[in-house]
Amino acid sequence: MIKLDPSAEQFLNSMARLNVRLDRAQRQLSSGKRISVVSDEPDSVQRIIAARNDLGRIDQIQRNLGMVTGDVDTAEGALQSGVSLLERARTLAVLSANGTQTTETRRSLGAEAQSILEHLVGLANTTFQGRYLFGGDTDTVPPYTLDATQPNGVSAYAGSAATRSIEHPSGISLVISHTAQEIFESPTGQNVFAAVNELRRALLANDDPAIQLSVETVAAAHGKLGEALGTFGLLQNQISEATEFTMKRQILDKIELSKLSDADVVAATLELSQVSFEQQTAYSAWAKVPKTSLFDYLG
Repeated sequence: MIKLDPSAEQFLNSMARLNVRLDRAQRQLSSGKRISVVSDEPDSVQRIIAARNDLGRIDQIQRNLGMVTGDVDTAEGALQSGVSLLERARTLAVLSANGTQTTETRRSLGAEAQSILEHLVGLANTTFQGRYLFGGDTDTVPPYTLDATQPNGVSAYAGSAATRSIEHPSGISLVISHTAQEIFESPTGQNVFAAVNELRRALLANDDPAIQLSVETVAAAHGKLGEALGTFGLLQNQISEATEFTMKRQILDKIELSKLSDADVVAATLELSQVSFEQQTAYSAWAKVPKTSLFDYLG
């Protein structure tokens, strides 16, 4: 086994360390990445993985928020129309409660109440991208159909409970769906369909006591639908805030990930220049050192 003298071994070890630095600087400049292999900075690898995972989670949340925005906006618009219809129903009730109205006039108003009921059913069956928004988790069938044989003037609710929610970037969950049954029928004293249908029947029957009662029941239904509208308005604000929060979080995560993984081109260039200079200096110094012949190592 050939044994090098201490000066030669020290020179080779120094050159090996310089080659490691040179290789890393070259890899950073060619790849644009600060870390190409785990051995570059073992302690930073876990931080990079964590930053990438968090950015991936935030990106998914942003996509989810984008997908439900259309649902919520469409639902809010439907309920806004519903509130307007109930306002008209209240007007019909108040007008009809006036004892000067004729039987014929009340029948005409009753026909308008029928139209309002039909439109409310249509709003309860609002769709977006082929799904019934107020059908709960059963969103492939219309929640209601008109049914004059029923006290409410509509069929029984055909949907199911609503369990859809979406993650806020802060980690909390936002409930993003409510059923037509919750919105239009519950509680019983504020049943939107029942209030309008009772108004319709009272007008067509020219029933003074029932018409007087409908003024209060329609007002209660109007208040109920207004509450539902407020719920979706709040949800719109929450989604908008969550989307803005997500965009800011994405920027911060990308900055952090860039700091951890992107190469500092200026520093890498300087390192490359410094290592090249140190190599040249070392070679020049070594060239001036008296050399021992190979035969000096044999024997």
